Amino acid sequence: MQLANCHLEISGLSQIESPEGEAVILDDFTIKAGTRQGVNIGDCSTDPQGPNEFAADDPQSTNEIISIIQNIFTDITSGSKSSTITVSFTPNVDITSSDNVQLKISIGGTYHYVVLE
Repeated sequence: MQLANCHLEISGLSQIESPEGEAVILDDFTIKAGTRQGVNIGDCSTDPQGPNEFAADDPQSTNEIISIIQNIFTDITSGSKSSTITVSFTPNVDITSSDNVQLKISIGGTYHYVVLE
């Protein structure tokens, strides 16, 4: 697989109202693909300030994230043709399902395969 335009995005955080206008933060955002060990990609924030924080509602494409995406792609192209993705984090505000916070995974690229009969 030749990857191109692969990224993760955590969307919807900027729509959540926080007390006194403080940034909404998902501390220790960790993604686990399949049975592999989880990968902590840092703190997702509506106002990133530190080196371990990344922006909500913006596509992220670091080496760690590309590695996670490659694992997901491997899962969906082999065996059961599916991947179980687990995320964990500690929010600094209450988040409910009606807040519509989403993890968007974009896998782009060129994949060649051979069919053997």
